[in-house]
Amino acid sequence: MRLPELTQQLIELIGLPATLKLTQKFGGLPLYIPIQPERANLLAQVLPADKIRLLCERFGGETIGSIPKGLLTAFRDQSIRYRKQHEYATNRQLAIEYHLTQRHIINICHGIDDETGLNQLSLF
Repeated sequence: MRLPELTQQLIELIGLPATLKLTQKFGGLPLYIPIQPERANLLAQVLPADKIRLLCERFGGETIGSIPKGLLTAFRDQSIRYRKQHEYATNRQLAIEYHLTQRHIINICHGIDDETGLNQLSLF
């Protein structure tokens, strides 16, 4: 799985857990990063002060591009596929754990994309 450039930068700067929190809160939206950390009210809702400071030092005064929305979904799907293949979890178990239907679990395991309904794994 190849991550978008912005996602890679965020993970390197503030770590994966903080990047996932940003994705949950601001996924799909451009995000203004203030120059001064004390003015980062929106960021303070999801990140600790040390992570906000790092973001302000790197991106202060900029509106960073859209925070990738599908990051959590991609990690979830990867986890489901791994558990199905290596831990022999059943579709039912996975559906209950991830709050999805069994059909959705089957689609994920077969590489069928949520939005297009196409089997993305077979393209290459």
